[in-house]
Amino acid sequence: MFMSDLISIALATYNGSKYITEMLDSIAQQTHSHFMINICDDGSVDNTINTIKEHKLFDAGKIIIHDTDGGNGALKNFKRTINHCSNGYIALCDQDDYWVPEKLEILLGKIKETELVNSGPVLVFSDLEIVDSNLNCQYSSFYSVSGKSSECGDPKDFLISNHIPGCAMLFNNELKAMIEPIPDDVRMHDWWIAIIAACFGKIVFEPESLIKYRQHGGNTIGAADMIEQKTTLLQLIKNTRTIIRRSHTLQKHLLSTYIRLSKKENPTIHFSADFIRFINRRMNILQKQKYLKDMHSGESEFLTHCAKWFI
Repeated sequence: MFMSDLISIALATYNGSKYITEMLDSIAQQTHSHFMINICDDGSVDNTINTIKEHKLFDAGKIIIHDTDGGNGALKNFKRTINHCSNGYIALCDQDDYWVPEKLEILLGKIKETELVNSGPVLVFSDLEIVDSNLNCQYSSFYSVSGKSSECGDPKDFLISNHIPGCAMLFNNELKAMIEPIPDDVRMHDWWIAIIAACFGKIVFEPESLIKYRQHGGNTIGAADMIEQKTTLLQLIKNTRTIIRRSHTLQKHLLSTYIRLSKKENPTIHFSADFIRFINRRMNILQKQKYLKDMHSGESEFLTHCAKWFI
């Protein structure tokens, strides 16, 4: 097994003892076994850490627990966990997911195949099966019920919302170098990772559902947050204001990242000149509407129409 096949798994935990054993069992059953699990815990008060230490993967030296201090929140906890993934490819893991045995093998094959023709940052992602707390299938395809698009790939597709749950991602070290430092005030780490990949690299979709994503009351952030839900007109208006604010924050950091990267001579970095003009406020209102016309927004038609005028 080559070192280049190593996959560093970022697992951010918090009070996850209920499902963490099943999660680790599914990783232990992977057909690609060259991995290392990096864990940061956000101050769990249940039995999460002890449960992890009792697992066979910990005994086998396949788990490193880096930090256990709390009060960070989901974004900052994932941020520091990703920082510890210094070798090979990076996969993100939610504590209550369940991976099908071929997940790492299929995504690794997809990313290495893509790297043969696309130098630089690459992110690959799969579909997800939505399941209940007992792993019974609710929806066979996340992208068929979420309103998100598996055809995302252009930077503008991520201006209003994220399409790619972090747990479905695998990305290379070239992308990791560009996403860091992850800003503290973006919505979530996976949105930042996805839009940086779209801006400066390549995104590729694997249509097979490689994760059983649990839908339950405890996971309010992530893929569960992306499932389409009925909303009132008042909620839509409030959501539009929130999305516009988040988009402006995202664009501010993207422009800073572009300025930083443009100072480096790196032929593997690709970017859209039109997108840079957009976030740099170099388009008039008609040019903006034309540019955003074919975007995959991932949100309702009403919200998208309103947001386009103000982002």
